[in-house]
Amino acid sequence: MSSTASTPLADLTADEHAQSKLLAFLKSLVRGGGVEPPYEYEQAYSDFCQAVGEVVFQRSFNPAASTAGTMEYPDVKHLYIYRPPNEFTTKILADMKLWASKPSAFNDPFDCDLDVAGRITETDVLYAATAEHGQRTQWPAQVSQYFDSLFDGNGQFTLAERARLDREIEMLIEENKNSGVICLTEVNDSILMWSHYACNHTGICIEFERTPNNALGDIGIATPINYRSVYPHIDLGKMLVHRDGQTLDLMLRYKADCWSYEKEWRVFRDHGNAPSPLVGRITKNLSENRPQRGGQAHFAPRAPQNEPVPDGFRIGSKVIFGLRTPTPFRQVIQSWCDARGIHTVQAAKLNRAFKLDIPN
Repeated sequence: MSSTASTPLADLTADEHAQSKLLAFLKSLVRGGGVEPPYEYEQAYSDFCQAVGEVVFQRSFNPAASTAGTMEYPDVKHLYIYRPPNEFTTKILADMKLWASKPSAFNDPFDCDLDVAGRITETDVLYAATAEHGQRTQWPAQVSQYFDSLFDGNGQFTLAERARLDREIEMLIEENKNSGVICLTEVNDSILMWSHYACNHTGICIEFERTPNNALGDIGIATPINYRSVYPHIDLGKMLVHRDGQTLDLMLRYKADCWSYEKEWRVFRDHGNAPSPLVGRITKNLSENRPQRGGQAHFAPRAPQNEPVPDGFRIGSKVIFGLRTPTPFRQVIQSWCDARGIHTVQAAKLNRAFKLDIPN
């Protein structure tokens, strides 16, 4: 298969080319339902080009650049997702996408569905107008006319305006319920979460890098959950008027403190029940030479030369197999990890302790 300088194929290293070929072969197996389909040039070339794009995309990480920026919670360098052994988990590695769930699918009925206290008041609206336009005597004529139309002779909202404001709040709540949420955690060795979310330790745990240069390092995109023993006061009316986002944050990022052991983080998407791009990098440490397993090469891009890695900042991430991950599922996951240059490790019990040992 030839390529020209105008295509990214010309820039591949030998290892990247081999990795792309293996990844394209796995894509063809998926299309064939586990059996290699009859060869068709256009389809095979399409598989290979998609694989090249994914390999080249993983190239873009620059450890030297990532340390130049700053991020909140700098000690949290990795976040994790626990997954059961099913076809949806396999699709994460096959498609390199995560599923953003709607809050209504959560196991906690309080999660993202807290009761709202209060409505928009006449005082709220006048406060917002003053904050934007100054004292009433300074308002432009059209602004004064607009706000006068909102109130009746007693200084109360007209029935039409009250109905409009209530509908706006209802729409905001509905929009929140239809948003997409990707839930992650700071810990990879929770016996409870391996039991609950990885189907009694038979699944896997996927590790994602968190750097100043990716979505997980942006506190505006990925944020930790706040845990409370007291039910938060949520006034969507004030939030809608003041536009400070504080009240919406209460709705989406606060949970009962009985969940605090999860140390959860969240990434929000506009739409739920839909696939979403990966939130962080999960490829293997570029500087690590990968061994042969079962006669099949483990391909990875070559390490950049003369780029020191700061102490405590490991490049790349991994997939962790549970204590009871069944062999057939393990083999499928390992194949995708091999093709994508993703490091895999095996969780183990620590001797004489209720703890798990997760290798680096």
